[in-house]
Amino acid sequence: MKSVIIVIPAYQPDSELLLVLEQLEQRCVSKVLVVNDGSDPFHDPLFSRAAEYPQVKVLCHPENMGKGAALRTGFKFVMDREPTAANVVTADADGQHRPEDICRVSAACENNPDSLILGAREFNGCVPLRSRLGNSLTRWLYNTLFQQNLSDTQTGLRGIPVNVLASLLTLTSGRYSYELEMLLLLNQQQLPIVEIPISTVYENNNSSSHFRPLRDSLQIYLTLFRWWRKRV
Repeated sequence: MKSVIIVIPAYQPDSELLLVLEQLEQRCVSKVLVVNDGSDPFHDPLFSRAAEYPQVKVLCHPENMGKGAALRTGFKFVMDREPTAANVVTADADGQHRPEDICRVSAACENNPDSLILGAREFNGCVPLRSRLGNSLTRWLYNTLFQQNLSDTQTGLRGIPVNVLASLLTLTSGRYSYELEMLLLLNQQQLPIVEIPISTVYENNNSSSHFRPLRDSLQIYLTLFRWWRKRV
């Protein structure tokens, strides 16, 4: 029977990661890959505790390589070691993605096995201003330049068919622009997209995020325009 595997990239995570793993275990999620992206030794006990969950496998980078590289490590492991996997669901380690939403995206994968599933946030309620503005601008640019009406282009909660992972491994972005580049490539491949509404969660005003507003936003916009120039 084909399965869905959760991939969680993690850099310097806090206890939210363990809470997510515990709740996923209670919801009978069969396999979770946590990629330790070069966190410092202070976090080793947390990753050791994560590895004690029977459904969790922890992979490690010797140094911090960025979210894109961590996702590629997870994808490569699934391709090489998980022959029964049909879909991968990516989720964040900081509690931004509720376990119930992760499970809803997983269920959507089972119902739409050949589609990209996006957990789409609504950006209502207590959303940090920089996050609200940044996501609105990126969404507007993406939809305008690539004629695809998506409500959340930066979501990290995604369901991905395993048969497209090989093409995603060819992308080289290291940090947050990798998720945008992934979306651009799958749009180019005309993969169907299904959006699933999810909760918008920013714990402690998103203080645990490693997103660098200026540098990472600039890289995202450069990626958008580089792909747009290839099309015109």
